[in-house]
Amino acid sequence: MNRYSILLSALLIFNQAYAQDNPPKTEQDPTAVTTQEQITPELQKIIDGVQAYYANINDFKADFSQKYTYKIYQRKKVSAGQVYFKKPSMMRWDYLTPTSRVFVADGNTLWVYEPDEGQVFKRDLSKAQLPVALKFMKGDGKLSDDFKVSLLENNEKEQYSLKLIPKESNADYQSIKLVLNAKTYEVMVSTLIDNVGNENQITFLKLQSNLNLPNDGFKFSIPDGVRVIEGNDQAIDP
Repeated sequence: MNRYSILLSALLIFNQAYAQDNPPKTEQDPTAVTTQEQITPELQKIIDGVQAYYANINDFKADFSQKYTYKIYQRKKVSAGQVYFKKPSMMRWDYLTPTSRVFVADGNTLWVYEPDEGQVFKRDLSKAQLPVALKFMKGDGKLSDDFKVSLLENNEKEQYSLKLIPKESNADYQSIKLVLNAKTYEVMVSTLIDNVGNENQITFLKLQSNLNLPNDGFKFSIPDGVRVIEGNDQAIDP
């Protein structure tokens, strides 16, 4: 089993997931009210709104909180920090609590720096199983091309909820649920369910877009004395 923690964009901007050799069958979500085969004008409007919002922004930054739930142990891990994104394929996650960590993608390489461990993971971004995320970030991808989209019930008047099931059978996750701002269509909450049922929820706060973020903020320099680990089979705990 490959347990390298990959980053998917919550947008996907990037959620973490675990790969599992024998994924369980996905059960139908009883809260789904609209299916991909029956796209209503309302659902199409929402899909188009999300697509247009992210196609028309060049960068953004936000505070984030992350809650990772391990299904087997029913144990939760809560983290928080700041995230930055810039097209076409640069991003940075600065984890501030409970421990300091940095995730950086400079367009070519994905770096995961763990200061307390004195090590950094290095991975070729083109091999990090991120094609859907990167297409979406660039504004090239289409939700309905890559996912079966369902509209879920949401009791909040100013929100929409979507469930995304990947069309590719070899995806490393079961589904993604997005909570959207009903006025702007920006993603407020992204929840990824991996193939063993672990849940990774990221909430975005104080989001600001089109700030002309400098490219230097997405570059990573290896600190002196830090061990560099390269390859595809390293395990990184979320």
